[in-house]
This record gives sequence, structure tokens and C-alpha cells, in this order.
Amino acid sequence: PHPRHPLRRGAPAGRVPFAAAAGRDSIFSGVALLQGGASLRALFREHFPGPRWLAAPVAWLAAQSFRALEPGRHVGQISPRPVLLINAEYDQLIPRRTAERLAAAARPPMRHIWLPHGHLSVDSMEMMRELADSTLSHFAFLRGPPRETADVGTPAPRPARPARPATRATRP
Repeated sequence: PHPRHPLRRGAPAGRVPFAAAAGRDSIFSGVALLQGGASLRALFREHFPGPRWLAAPVAWLAAQSFRALEPGRHVGQISPRPVLLINAEYDQLIPRRTAERLAAAARPPMRHIWLPHGHLSVDSMEMMRELADSTLSHFAFLRGPPRETADVGTPAPRPARPARPATRATRP
């Protein structure tokens, strides 16, 4: 794993292509996919704004167009790196069955957490804090040993300067 990229989080706008990228690139030592699902076809069908009779064929066509990015095809390739899936029990946008399909496609080590909320809202500090806490506590082992830090408001001590040579060069 690359030291500058120990953990990558696939947030709502980026979860679809990120699952594909994380499955192919071992640069990440752990992956968290927040509120994701594993059937683009089901997601497109569920949220199609037009007539219901047109939803299935349009969803099929859209899913074919994005087939290479289907999260369910790639999440299993993330293993043996740890995968954390976080979904919301009352999510209005990601159907539970698609989240369960994503979890079924993932390989160990994998953990799936269900939070008692609706879909992610950046306006909800409580929800954002719970997502962050769940993710960071799960991946705590990636951070390594804790570093010693100074108390808040107390400046950290400066490192000692190297000693200067005692003799001076003289001019001829």
C-alpha cells in the first residue's frame, strides 16, 4: 500500500467508479464504501423519472452503458484488503437489496454496518459524525501507533539545533 494513500473512502458521488478503481489498484490498504449498492440496473430503475413502463428498458440500457463500473463486479477484487460497507436502514435512495448484493459480492475481510438513518445528508452533523466515527474506528489499525502530541494551546517543543563547530576559520 502506498503510504500517502492508506485509506480511501468512496462517498456518494464517487462510490460507483471508486469500487472499480479500488478493485483494480492495490494502492489503498483499506476501502470504505458509504451507502453503496451493487445493481446499477436496479438503481436506475428505482429512480427513473419517466413512465413506469419505460423504466425497465431504460434502466437496462443505462446499466449496460456503465457495466464496466458496476460496484458488484469489483468489490470482491478489493480483498485481501479490508472493506467496510456502511448503509442506512431507512435509505430512500439506495434500496436495501442492492446494499445486500454489494455485501454478498465482497470477500473477507469485510464488515457491513447498518446505521439507523436515512440517506446520507451533509446537513446532518450527527449523521456525518457517525459515519466518520464508524469508518475511523474500523480502520484504526491502519493509522499505526499513536503519536505523542502536545496539549492543545501548548506549542510543541522545538527540536534542538545541531552544535556549531567550536573553531573558526581564520583569514590569511
